[in-house]
Amino acid sequence: MPKEKLHLILNGQRNMDSSKSRKDDCHAYCTLCRCDVDVSSKGKGALDRHASTDKHKSNNQSAGTSSLFSFFCEATSPQDEKISAAELCKVYHTVKHHQSYRSVDCGIKVDWEIYNDSTIAKGVTCGKAKALCENVLAPYSIHAHVDYIKENELHYSLATDASNKGTTKCFPIVLRYFHFVEGVQHALLDFYSDGNETSEAITNQLLAKLELSGLDLQKMSAYTADNASVNYGKHKCLSEAKTCSKRGACCKLHFSISASRTAQLREFCEFVEVDECNLLRHVVTRWLSLLPSIDRMLKCWKLLTSCFQSLGDEECPKILWKCFAEDRTEVSEMYLLFLSHILKVFSDCIEALEAKSFSITSVFNCFPSDVPLVNLRKVSTYIFSIPCSNAYTECVFSMMTTAWRNERNRLDVESVKAELQICVNFMLECTDISLKQKTL
Repeated sequence: MPKEKLHLILNGQRNMDSSKSRKDDCHAYCTLCRCDVDVSSKGKGALDRHASTDKHKSNNQSAGTSSLFSFFCEATSPQDEKISAAELCKVYHTVKHHQSYRSVDCGIKVDWEIYNDSTIAKGVTCGKAKALCENVLAPYSIHAHVDYIKENELHYSLATDASNKGTTKCFPIVLRYFHFVEGVQHALLDFYSDGNETSEAITNQLLAKLELSGLDLQKMSAYTADNASVNYGKHKCLSEAKTCSKRGACCKLHFSISASRTAQLREFCEFVEVDECNLLRHVVTRWLSLLPSIDRMLKCWKLLTSCFQSLGDEECPKILWKCFAEDRTEVSEMYLLFLSHILKVFSDCIEALEAKSFSITSVFNCFPSDVPLVNLRKVSTYIFSIPCSNAYTECVFSMMTTAWRNERNRLDVESVKAELQICVNFMLECTDISLKQKTL
């Protein structure tokens, strides 16, 4: 076959990946099948016949799906970045207001019709809203908090609780720390399900989550758990703790919870011809009640000592007998006298801080400007990282009930975890998510 005729055949067969064969001028080389096709007799018909074979069709399909060009994409343009920001903003708005993923898909189709002249609106698809929620927004929401704790070496606390969603036992892990600019911060570190709710299982889960996040266990200042089995038990429960100071509280409770004991104390006061002894109660949340209660106890110390010693070792409660026994009264009195002396300093400071004329600016002006406060931040981060209750964990359960309602009962735990992390960890408005989170 002449070279000119073979050239015309190859140019006319544009839909086939064929070229001139190195064998001779009577053959064409198929790059997909890597074989030579004889075109000496049938010419173009030979190429068409080879293209209709199953081998060539299979190779052609494989080349279309696994081509190297599919692994490369064009450089991101500013227009593409705006489209991506719009998609994330749409997903954030959907999760923040507990809407379904179908609603965001329908809303985008409406936007196509309303804003048909906008190139950004036409480019927004949100076909993978769930993937954006679980793989982009949720991980970034917790990484922002964890990275800040690591960079500044802050103390933090953890809080957990348990709640059922049908037959699924859910455990949120709430992280609390002090931000130097924004104050006390709460973040949902993790959310998992586990049918085993023993103390050992919860401990193992917490250690695994901390190791996964990279947080230092030595920096944890407190752990809060609701309905935890620590009051009574076999190992290290509070009922067996020897370091708990109960003397002052038990002395007041011994009389306040029993009318007969109060009557006995009144009769004892009349017998020794002294005024009636009314002990004051100290509440741990009232800072100014401790000093007056100790002073009143010292005022009635001899009377109380005689009263409890007259009961004897058998009738007097053991915790009170350790304080009012004959060989312990001097040590106990010295202990209370020391507290009465040192608490005067704290009470005066508290009264000054709680005065009506108090203002933070006047206190700040009293601080000398040349005194370095190197450890003030460390102390502040430690104190403010300790929670006063487990209420924030209950808020997570309220959000879980809203997000995991009956209409969305097919959600799995990972999807609920991602939505809760977005709702808890992000405090931005829907219109600000695309403006302030540029790193997304």
